[in-house]
Parts: sequence; C-alpha cells; structure tokens
Amino acid sequence: MIYIKKEKESLLIKRHPWIFKGAIDVVRGNPENGDIVPVCKNDGGIMGFGFYSPDSFIAVRMICFAREEPDKKWLHFRIKNAYELRKKLHIPSDSYRLVNAEGDFIPGLIIDVYNKTLVIRPLIKGIEVRLPMITETLSGLYPESNIFLKRDEFTARKEHIDIRNSYICNKGNGTEIINENSINFTVDILSGQKTGFYLDLRDARILVSDYCKNKIVLNLFAYTGAFALHAAKGMAEKVISVEQSKKAIEIAYKNVDNNQELKTVFEWIQDDVFNFFPGKDTYDVIICDPPPFARKKHEVKGAIKGYQFLLTQCLAQCNKNGWLFTFSCSGAIKRDLFLNILYNAAVTVKRDIRVIRELHAAPDHPYSIVHPEGEYLKGWAVYVC
Repeated sequence: MIYIKKEKESLLIKRHPWIFKGAIDVVRGNPENGDIVPVCKNDGGIMGFGFYSPDSFIAVRMICFAREEPDKKWLHFRIKNAYELRKKLHIPSDSYRLVNAEGDFIPGLIIDVYNKTLVIRPLIKGIEVRLPMITETLSGLYPESNIFLKRDEFTARKEHIDIRNSYICNKGNGTEIINENSINFTVDILSGQKTGFYLDLRDARILVSDYCKNKIVLNLFAYTGAFALHAAKGMAEKVISVEQSKKAIEIAYKNVDNNQELKTVFEWIQDDVFNFFPGKDTYDVIICDPPPFARKKHEVKGAIKGYQFLLTQCLAQCNKNGWLFTFSCSGAIKRDLFLNILYNAAVTVKRDIRVIRELHAAPDHPYSIVHPEGEYLKGWAVYVC
C-alpha cells in the first residue's frame, strides 16, 4: 500500500493521475515495479489504485479513484472505449492515435495505428507486464493487422522496461505506407522518431496547405516532409525544407516519389536549422516545428533562448503579409510563456504581427481535464505585417 503525506492529500481529491515520489509518506507490503497498488490517505482510507514505479519521479500513475480495484478486464474495456471514440472522430486518414495514455485513462500506454500496422509504445513497467492482454485486445479489434512493439529509450531506461523493437503479431519490414489527406507517406516505424510519424500535427498540416498557393514556403525541422507535401498539395510554388537527419531526408524523397501528381518544386537542405539561420532569402510562409527544448523545468532557460532565436529569425525572414506557423511540444514551456517569447521576437525585429489562430493536437490525441500536462502541443498561425 502507498500512503500519501497528509499535506499532499489534495492531489487525490483533485483526482490528478500522477503521484510524485515526494508526496509519498510510507510504502508497505513491498510492491514491485509495475504492480497495481492501492493508494491511501495518511489515515489509511483507500482513495484509488495505480501503477507503481518505485524508481521514477512519478511514483504512481493512477488508473482509478475508487475503493475497489478494477476487475481484470479494465484494460481491455478502456482500449475498446478508445477504439469506439476514434470511430466517431471522422479522421481524414487511415492512421491515428488509438490510445493516448492518460488522455484515454490508460497511463503509460501509447498505441498508434498506421494503416495495417499497430505500434505499441509502453512507457512504464506496468504496461509492459500487461502486453499479452493488450495484444489480445488489439488482435480482436484489428484481426488482420501487424502489431509492432516500439521501445522508447528515454523512458525504458528510467522505468526498467525490457522490450526490444519487434513484431509480436504477423510480420513486416519496419515501414508502412499511410494515407493522410489524400497524400501517401512512408512511415519508418522501426527507427523513426516516436512511433514513426507525427500524427498529432495532422490538422495543422491540413490547415497550412490552405495558405500556400503560389507561395515560397520554408519548412524548418522538416523530418520526413509531411508539411512539405501538404504545402505542395496547396499548390505552393516552391518548398524549401531544412532537416538535420540524412535518414529523414531519404524518406522525404520517397514521399515525393509516392505523390508524383504534386508538381511543386522541392528543395531539401541537410543542415542544423540553427546553422541555416540567419540567411538572406525571404519567404511567404514559414513553418517552424522544432523538437522539444524543455521537458523539465531546469531546461526552460535554455529553451527560451532557443525559441527566441528561431522566432526572431523567422519573423525577420518572412515577407510582408506572410505567414508563420510556429509550434512548441515542450511540456515545460507554457502557453503564456511561448506567446511572450513571440512578442519579444516581434519587438526585436520591429515587425507587426497578428495571432490569427491557436492550434492544438489533432482530436485523436485527447487529454483529461484533470491532467493538463497531456495538452503538450501548442501552435499558432501568425500573420506577419
């Protein structure tokens, strides 16, 4: 049993799904990593149950707030509920996030669907030890699909997860062809970032395509070219994409080959974006989607400098009456802080800007209202005067 410090019991009352190590008073009964444990008030009353991660900063991830432990099929029913929700979302793709961890009330579990391949990404030991049940449920919902286990090195080391990248149902070559908004993409499931593709930016990509007709587009941190291909579908005159990874650019070339009907002029530059700037050219539309600069609070100071540099350069090199689509997936960079960075960048380069639209993760990435950390992706469509 896990007993919470009296002064931290408000966490249980507020039903936040994370119990941090510092909030725990006493651990009794020698629970092991991955066990489902009862979580109690300091006086002993059971408030709920959660996955135990003794060596993690987040020591317990709650699966329910009730006095009784969920029955053995709780995981099966929550995956099925997530599946039923996705069917209602009318997603313009054959690929989507099926389970979004706390957003679907299954902490530590990510499942992405890529056409005929499902990718499971366990983020805690409690999910790893329950993979047979998860696989059985998915095989019932998607009987002809491949199922691939994807190891996340960062979390696997912290959480002592043992799995390796592998197919656990049917076979494949580590890639999959998907269709999003009538554009075909090759997804590198085996060695690509996260599970291979940034499904959360689907709606943003579709939006950006509407602003690119006859425009010169700069696509920063381009990865495998998803924004570039959407700009091409929007009839951009030219799309210049900057990406540091040679492997990602190779897949981007494949994606262009997958869509021969898109006649836009593509230019691919293998470089660090921070080295690419400052340049002399200007652009009508700039897309800036960098990797996370700050996952934790102690990284915020450096992240501010990075975002400040990028946004200043983007605004300086955006043509008058142009567009900047800028994003942050840094969990420790809050919305108001990012907007303040954008404000300072505009003042620095003496550009008048108007925020036209705030952008969010696609709807297949829900977050729980009691877990605001789940809304990690922030974005803005900015009109540059």
